[in-house]
Amino acid sequence: MNPTTLRPTLALIAALLLGGCASDVRVTHEGLNGVLWMQTSGEYWAACTSTYASARTEFDRALADTACTAALEQTGDASKLPPAVILDADETALDNSIFQAGLTATNTFFTPDKFKEWCREERAGAVPGAAEFCRYAFEKGATIVILTNRDASVEDATRRNMEKLGFPAHPERVLVIGKSGESDKGPRRKKLCERYRVVLLVGDQLSDFVSIPKGSDAAQRLQLAHDHAARWGRQWIALPNPAYGDWERALMDPKATDEENLKKKFEALKR
Repeated sequence: MNPTTLRPTLALIAALLLGGCASDVRVTHEGLNGVLWMQTSGEYWAACTSTYASARTEFDRALADTACTAALEQTGDASKLPPAVILDADETALDNSIFQAGLTATNTFFTPDKFKEWCREERAGAVPGAAEFCRYAFEKGATIVILTNRDASVEDATRRNMEKLGFPAHPERVLVIGKSGESDKGPRRKKLCERYRVVLLVGDQLSDFVSIPKGSDAAQRLQLAHDHAARWGRQWIALPNPAYGDWERALMDPKATDEENLKKKFEALKR
């Protein structure tokens, strides 16, 4: 989780880039609409609830088809392996919009330390439909794997947070696996494939489903999504997240200034 937030003074730059004048500028934050949509709109609730309703249907289909696997990393015959569902944590199972709202309200930046502190508070909510889906899959015999890029040091806090929200609890059949090295989830998925048949992948980022080559730009990421068109809505279930994500970083240059990256984002608009 690593949203990009920009200083309020950049609103002036945005206005100038769009041909406005200083008197028209409203000091705001790039995350404002995305976070508000997630926190207040019936549309977000409906989108998540609908997505998890579809996930139940696809889970049942994949559970019955023992030749089916959702993981690209799974090779060979996995039909005799116990079933598992792999979900991302943030904005897939857990709702961190309170954390996001804090950044937005104070015009501050995400940092890994701030987010680890938030994780330890165990105050995240549940994404609509997520806990119910996990209980459903668990009761039908699947292991629930929360494969997250939260730091491995907050795995226990993440597990406790989820249990408070009604997610299933079991020492062997509900796993929380955090990041202790690279962000790429592919190697961790591959290791899980040695133990389980992965019947479903659920996430809010493209990297929750497929490894993305380092340095991929927005066009390359979009093509990668298109390359696996047959999997979306079937073996791969995607949740909406307009607040932050790797899609945003793909538009920017990590070595550029805030002002330069904001300009790049405006230049990426199709109009």
